[in-house]
Amino acid sequence: MPDAPRWSLVSDHLQFPESPVWSQRDGCLYLVEWMGDQTLKFRSGRRETLFRLPAGSGPSGLCQVPDGSFWVCQFSSREVVHYTVQGERLQAIADYEGAPFRGPCDITADQNGGIYFTDSGDFEEDWRSGRPVGAIYHLNPDGGLIQLDHDLCYPNGIGISPDGRTLYVNEHRCNRLLIYQMDADGQIVEKRIANTFDRDCLLEQESCFELGPDGLCVMENGEIWLAHYGGGKLIRLSPMGEILGFLYLPRGRMPTSVAVTPIERYSSDSTLYRYTLYITEAEFGVLYQFELG
Repeated sequence: MPDAPRWSLVSDHLQFPESPVWSQRDGCLYLVEWMGDQTLKFRSGRRETLFRLPAGSGPSGLCQVPDGSFWVCQFSSREVVHYTVQGERLQAIADYEGAPFRGPCDITADQNGGIYFTDSGDFEEDWRSGRPVGAIYHLNPDGGLIQLDHDLCYPNGIGISPDGRTLYVNEHRCNRLLIYQMDADGQIVEKRIANTFDRDCLLEQESCFELGPDGLCVMENGEIWLAHYGGGKLIRLSPMGEILGFLYLPRGRMPTSVAVTPIERYSSDSTLYRYTLYITEAEFGVLYQFELG
């Protein structure tokens, strides 16, 4: 039988941890440190530096593509960079049709070796003014870069459905989740606001403008787990964006993102199962683990 749900602390003293990614390929967890300029690896509770990035890069998004290499959104240096496992720089993109990126934030890979990423904008000025300057991009495996949407208020976390036909994007500044339906060629055919979240901000009054959905992950069954930055919790949603429940952190008001392991099933009718969530939290610089049965 699965164990009862429980929290545990995997690591602390992290420097603004972001974008945890569970690698079924490697059997471990990867994440980046925005203020530490490095990519970390966790296996069986052991932490190690996978590779370091140039000082001031400000990595905020990470994904692994099928060949095992990584794409990193480097928010502070305003570029999206392809790295080998050893940290060798393979490719970098820093603009769209000559216009420089404003702050690539989060990223996810599709099943074909392409990537989707958000270009959010300035961390402070755009947030405070609400200027809609953010955009969403798709880089196909052949190197073609397409802008899927623009004029967004700080698009942040991004994920794709298991069938590759639905894209989920957290519009952080508007405190809401956007859902995009795509055709077989990856073009947007429909966009809708799936959910606008509660205003229960746990931050100080002067920081309440930061409240909003940060990173997200999509499970193999299509459900979504979303980190509600400033709200101190995760939000669980259906594939259609309906709220299914909340999971409050034991400590910390600033969850930045979440990763999930594959579902382990214990019965033929799938009523018994277990999976593990990994949550990065920035206020105290920690990585949590939550086992859910």
